[in-house]
Amino acid sequence: MPCQGSPLSLLARFSSVLLLLFVLQPQLRAADPFSKPAKGNKSNPVIRKTVELTRALQMRVEPTAHLCDHIDTIACTEEATVVPGALTTADCRLEDGSYVDFYQFEGTAGEVVTIEMTSSDFDTFLVLLDPNLAVVAVDDDSAGGTNSRITFALDISGTWLIAANSFDGDEFGAYLLSLRGCGVPACEPIPESITCSVTRTGALADPDCTLPDGSFYDVFEFTGIAGTRVTIRMRSAVIDSYLFLLDPSGQVVAQDDDSAGGTDAEMTFTLNATGTWVIIANSFDEGETGNYTVTLLCEERSGRVRAIRR
Repeated sequence: MPCQGSPLSLLARFSSVLLLLFVLQPQLRAADPFSKPAKGNKSNPVIRKTVELTRALQMRVEPTAHLCDHIDTIACTEEATVVPGALTTADCRLEDGSYVDFYQFEGTAGEVVTIEMTSSDFDTFLVLLDPNLAVVAVDDDSAGGTNSRITFALDISGTWLIAANSFDGDEFGAYLLSLRGCGVPACEPIPESITCSVTRTGALADPDCTLPDGSFYDVFEFTGIAGTRVTIRMRSAVIDSYLFLLDPSGQVVAQDDDSAGGTDAEMTFTLNATGTWVIIANSFDEGETGNYTVTLLCEERSGRVRAIRR
């Protein structure tokens, strides 16, 4: 898709936004209360690419830079809209040698959109920016192989921006970009009650609500008393279990991936407030489905197990 002139100086606006991403990267990642750490201690190529993209776009704004601010529009509906594109030498070129196309769509707060970029010619890379041009999501290979996918719950109504890019420099070729999820009512999970010394069975399945990373989740509630030490365990033979604990104000206070051994999750936390606490039964990766169990154990400071009833 060749670059064309436009009244919107996109790259000039991008530079300040992406400079903030480079400087404030930890704060931006913390903005999503349900963000998950990477598995193991391997370096994260997505973060490395984001930093490269930040520096590249910062360097692009110079008097002799080629005006490269054309934006295509992609329709966002409940069903997927698929548009063909191609990265060529006529496109915007970043400092890392990669090329990028831009697309915009209208989104409404509460909608959960999914963006996919696939190509058999190069390693794709996606960036999503909100109506204020703040970078809210990036992805390299979540769609399998070297294809990219972003699933994100829109928190602002307005014009959102997609940057369709390659992971490495000097990569060219055709790609397909798809977008879906607009016009779908926001999912409202129905919490189930759980009490101490009780094990509940459940299943993550397609009708369930999803977190911004595209993973399904179920919600359990219990009434907790300040000072009580709780242990929450999630086991499954088919999914990589993941747990979140939210306090009565709705803040995430604990999360866990594999502490119960294998891919089972377990967390222990001393409640600091009396009220309704929330357990999020989730999977580590997006799209995982299958049966699981959640167990809640409660222990007073004296060491006695206490059944807290609603």
